[in-house]
Amino acid sequence: MPKIKAVLFDLDGTLVDSFQDIADAVNYVLSELGKPSLSLDQVRRHVGHGLRETLRGSLGIENNEALDRLMKMFREYYWEHCLDNTHFYAGVMEGLRKLGNYRKAVVTNKLRKFAEKIITGLGAGMYFDAILGAEDYPALKPDPRALFSACDRLGVKAEEAVMVGDSASDMDCAVSAGAVPFAVTYGLGTVDELRAAGAFSLVNSLEILSDQVDAINKGTG
Repeated sequence: MPKIKAVLFDLDGTLVDSFQDIADAVNYVLSELGKPSLSLDQVRRHVGHGLRETLRGSLGIENNEALDRLMKMFREYYWEHCLDNTHFYAGVMEGLRKLGNYRKAVVTNKLRKFAEKIITGLGAGMYFDAILGAEDYPALKPDPRALFSACDRLGVKAEEAVMVGDSASDMDCAVSAGAVPFAVTYGLGTVDELRAAGAFSLVNSLEILSDQVDAINKGTG
C-alpha cells in the first residue's frame, strides 16, 4: 500500500453534527409551503446525496423547477442559521491537531461557502489545506471525481489518501477512487452498512485517527 500523504473528510455526520440546522432549514421551507414540519430523524434519512436529494425526499417533490426554487429558499435561510446548533463531534479538534503534517481537506456535497462558514466559524480553518464543495467537482459523491478533485488540489494521488466519512456514499467514493476508506461510527451509516460498502477501518472518535493512519504508513495497519 502506498504511503498515506493526505486525509480527506466528509463534513456533515463526520466532522460536524449539523443535522438540527439542516432540519430547521427544511422545516422552514415546509412552513413556507404550508406543510407540516418533519422530525429530525425524518430529515436525516434524506441527507448525504446533496441538497436536491435532501429536499426531494423530505418534501416529496419531483419537479426540478420547483426544486430549484426551494433550494434557493433553503440556502437563503440556512446561510443565516447554519451555525445555530452545529458543532464538532467530540474528538474532532484533537484528531485534527494530531494529524500534524498530513495534508487535509474537506470534501462535502454541500456548497463550499457553507462548508467554509461552518469550519471557520467553529475555529478549525487553520487545520485544512483545502475546503471543497459541490461546485468544485464534475459530480457529487459517491462519484469518485469528487475525491479526485480534492487530491488534485492537494497534489497527491488518490491511493495516497484516506477518505473519512459516515455513509456508504463516502465509502463508495473512496473505494471507486482507490483511496483508503475510513468510516466513523457516529454518523448516518450503520456499522453493517459501512462495512458492506468497503470500510477499511471503523473509528468511534477522530482522536484515534492519526494512530491508524500512522500504522498504515508503518506497515502495521
